[in-house]
Amino acid sequence: MHEIIERIAITATRGSLAAYKHIHKFGLNPALSSGGYESVWYTGGIYPWTAWDGGPKTLFVKSSSSSDNGIITVVGLDSNWNELTETHTITGTSPIQLVNQFRRIFRALYTDGIGNLGNITFHIGTSTGTVVANIAADIAQTQMAIYTVPLGHTGYILNYTGSCGKNDDATLELRTREAAGEAFRLKSEMFLYQSAFRHMFAVPLVVPALTDIDFRAITTSAGSKIAVNFDIIIVDGRP
Repeated sequence: MHEIIERIAITATRGSLAAYKHIHKFGLNPALSSGGYESVWYTGGIYPWTAWDGGPKTLFVKSSSSSDNGIITVVGLDSNWNELTETHTITGTSPIQLVNQFRRIFRALYTDGIGNLGNITFHIGTSTGTVVANIAADIAQTQMAIYTVPLGHTGYILNYTGSCGKNDDATLELRTREAAGEAFRLKSEMFLYQSAFRHMFAVPLVVPALTDIDFRAITTSAGSKIAVNFDIIIVDGRP
């Protein structure tokens, strides 16, 4: 089974199968709470899924540094739940509005000759609205262990890895929900103490279209840091 999965994953990565796409996602929470679960994304706290309720959203982007005037690439889902990529030049601390409306964003990149000097934030509705993505200074890439499967597609989660540094611990959960408004259901979990562990699904975990994926963690030692990586194959089931 693993050999078959590996062959499909390699083929999808090379782009040889038009209906198959490999996505590698990763996230970081730099300071977990001991008082409740948090999503594994750089902003911290539970990811604000409810901010997306009510239809497609206008997004605003700004940096905490006036020197960040490079290009951002935003990847998410459009008003029809299809994958959408938009590129835009940002203007430092002055907010810019993206051209397209999004229902989700799950990755953003920053490109220039230096790297982002400030913290770049993505807001819903206004330039001070809810933060739904963040590019930490000097990283040039979002760090968010979340994803939503596009319309007409099925996801197959192959594996995930959790890691904590020295003296850090975490209980890590993989949770999904198949429709907005539903509870996020537990699909897998692991327990970490200053270590890294990779879970390989013997049979890939099937994730239907429009399902939200959210990795969450809690610690017994407030301030613990956790990183998560996962690999998912997206199969286009449309005619």
